[in-house]
Amino acid sequence: MSDSKKNIILAILGISILGITIVYAALSTNLRITGTATVSNTEWDIKLKNITSENTPSTVTIGDITHSNTADPGVLPTIINNTAITNLAVTLYQPGDKAVYDFDIVNEGTLDAKLSSCNLKMLTNPGSNVVSSTSAQSTPLMITGGTDENNDDAFKTTLDCTSHNAVGTTLAKNNGTEHCTLTVEYSNVSNQNQNTAGSNQVYTKNAKTINIEANWVYVQK
Repeated sequence: MSDSKKNIILAILGISILGITIVYAALSTNLRITGTATVSNTEWDIKLKNITSENTPSTVTIGDITHSNTADPGVLPTIINNTAITNLAVTLYQPGDKAVYDFDIVNEGTLDAKLSSCNLKMLTNPGSNVVSSTSAQSTPLMITGGTDENNDDAFKTTLDCTSHNAVGTTLAKNNGTEHCTLTVEYSNVSNQNQNTAGSNQVYTKNAKTINIEANWVYVQK
């Protein structure tokens, strides 16, 4: 084979290889995604705040102060670590007496919360009662107990909040607030042991002690 023919064959082979390389390069693509992800500062901060009390005589003792009018709130319960109310102590002397406690549940965090559960419990001697809120709750939670010597329920406790403590209710971030009222009442007015002298009635009810417990559980929405 002559040198000229060899050169022609080599040239054709070189062009073929170049063509294959060009096609391969054309069919190759490099894809890449770059970026950053940042988690912003968040805060979970739900508090009990702003507790006040009032009373309805005849005579009510809140803490260690006995009232005969509604002007003096007496010794207020204490809010501990913004999550618990303690020292809620009230003495009721006769039907119609009641103590009312107002307070707020405030979401000072940066995340919306929703109510997972709410329970109101009355502990008496003997026995106890518990009521729990539901997603359809549209009225205050109410519980009675403290049976007296006439087998009547001497005490009624109600707990109401803006949303009636309906499970699933949102407590909005950045100071969303639920205003709540807890009422403890000496409610029974029937079958009283009493002596009547003119318009004066002397009640001879035995003293009763009840313990009240309420709790809320909030979770991130």
